[in-house]
Amino acid sequence: MFWKNTKKMKKLLKKHVDKEYSLFKKSVLKAGKKDIYNACDKIKFWENVYEYFQYNTAKLDKNTLCATSGLESLIAELWNLYLNYEPLKVNTWEDIDELVQTFVNLQLRKTIKKDT
Repeated sequence: MFWKNTKKMKKLLKKHVDKEYSLFKKSVLKAGKKDIYNACDKIKFWENVYEYFQYNTAKLDKNTLCATSGLESLIAELWNLYLNYEPLKVNTWEDIDELVQTFVNLQLRKTIKKDT
């Protein structure tokens, strides 16, 4: 039973990330050349994180799925976290694993604070 729900959650997460990335890409392509050039770091971030979720969704654990489900803009949330936590990087999948885990830990802390 749990495995079927996990598989469904992973599929929904991947679909959500696809949609969010598609909207981001469309907005970037509508921008002017200067705006695109100035957003190169953000574009690289979105590309790397999108690719990560395309190839690594299957290995995500229950905590990660719970922390990321129901978010309107997961990649945007990760971008904001990336901007605020200087040591985080997105050059490798291991870097993005660390970014996602940091996000999950922060989400779990928020949940615990709500419950107490």
